[in-house]
Amino acid sequence: MKEQVCTVDRFDGGLTREPRGAGNQHRISKHFNLQAYPKKLKPYESLTADASTESDLDTYKITAFETGSDGYLYGLGVESGTSRPKIFYKTTTTGTWSAAPGTGFDAASGTRGEVLFIRYGAYLFGGHTGGTFKYGPIGGAPVFVKSDNGTAANNGTLLAVQGVVHSKDGYLYVVANIANQIWRNTSPTQTGSTAWGSAAVLTLPGDNTIVSMCEWGDYLAIGCNRTSGGPVIYLWDRNDSLNTLSESIGWGVGSLKFIENLNGLLVGVSVVGQFSTTLATIQPRLVVKAWGGGANVETVAWYFMGGGYRINPNLKFKYEDSVYFFLNPPNIDGTNMAGMWSITKLAQGGISVQHNLLIRNDASLGGDYTTNLFKGLYRWDDYFFFSYLNTANSDKYTVWRTVNGSFGATSIYETTMNPGMDEGVKHDPKQLMSVRLMTESIVSGQSATVSYRVDSNSTDGAGTWTEIGTISDVGATAAEFTVEAAGDNFDSGREYEFQLKSTGGAQITALQYRVRTTSSLL
Repeated sequence: MKEQVCTVDRFDGGLTREPRGAGNQHRISKHFNLQAYPKKLKPYESLTADASTESDLDTYKITAFETGSDGYLYGLGVESGTSRPKIFYKTTTTGTWSAAPGTGFDAASGTRGEVLFIRYGAYLFGGHTGGTFKYGPIGGAPVFVKSDNGTAANNGTLLAVQGVVHSKDGYLYVVANIANQIWRNTSPTQTGSTAWGSAAVLTLPGDNTIVSMCEWGDYLAIGCNRTSGGPVIYLWDRNDSLNTLSESIGWGVGSLKFIENLNGLLVGVSVVGQFSTTLATIQPRLVVKAWGGGANVETVAWYFMGGGYRINPNLKFKYEDSVYFFLNPPNIDGTNMAGMWSITKLAQGGISVQHNLLIRNDASLGGDYTTNLFKGLYRWDDYFFFSYLNTANSDKYTVWRTVNGSFGATSIYETTMNPGMDEGVKHDPKQLMSVRLMTESIVSGQSATVSYRVDSNSTDGAGTWTEIGTISDVGATAAEFTVEAAGDNFDSGREYEFQLKSTGGAQITALQYRVRTTSSLL
């Protein structure tokens, strides 16, 4: 017989569909900030409606956010009772939304586009059915110019592709209403052909549809789906004197949804099999690939998603080493995980993918993958802002944001099987002897709970969790348990999993457990 004390004290390995994955990976994580705090489970703060009366937000219908050159938060909404674009803003994270200074709309504008909304100099640019609009100069006497592109092509009107202001030349690049063309604005203060030129600066082959762009060193990376062939990412050196591309990177199969540059690693997210009708056994799956140069594109993660799901290609937001996006609504091991997800480039190398939080705390939004519930996400200072359709209120528009110091949601972390255990012990029959849960010092209203299950269904994560114990005494930092919370002895078996729950903001720093192998023929 052998005994081992197993320790789990690093949590940033990301979601895995392999139940016997690494000890720092997980099968489920909700409402924990694993990117910023890899060595402990620190909950995200609660979210709340970003208005004293939530119905006001349906009047504004804000779908996108951007920080202005004055540091304030701006939202792309509509003029009340119309579909025309209108600019709103707020000066503090907890303040109210109001009409932006100056003239924030034009009564002759067309229908608002929901995605293109980007700061360029002291101006905000967006799209509508009448062309590309701009608002600014912020900090001066801002006005709304409904047809900034003048007689140029209908740049970026309703096509769901966010623009890019490239740091190497300082110019704005947008996708035209012709989905394989890119136009460039060389001066935010000018209009018409003076700013936009008289022709697209890049036209891709006609079977390409651009779905996402990002900066890649000196290049503009352009993610496309093709009617003939799989998805592809092009690298373009921004030289419009030749309609040529510097590199073409095949991105496998499926439908490419978005791309992003994570500190020199080009990451792309695709979905595969979502609309398969030929093979009943095929499940839709999310595929994350990465490319750092060279010949090979590496598949770094993939996940089966129960039912269908939707990713809006441009509901992404890059912050430091992570890109955040909406996924709606994947069902993992019977758990609704619709909400904000992220991909992170880890300091120690590699990529992790995780579900961050539901955007209405513990409440499900409902709906299905055919409904585009999610409209916008943004991080302003340390506050997240989310725009979405509230299915519990007739699909009305709303905006929710972070609440400082409040922890209303239940944070959950479920480990892989036998986390932290030596390989030579993992497959042996064994008995769980004791469990230790460690936390930061507990304050009033906080609690941390550990539960377990053994030899559950490894395919779908089925199996009932049995509570072991809870830490809730003020000032406590650890507790050890030798029996279940109900007083029964621990079950024996081969493969143990643990579930860690936090309420009130309790921060879990480590899990330790001791096992003893039992008799075996090997």
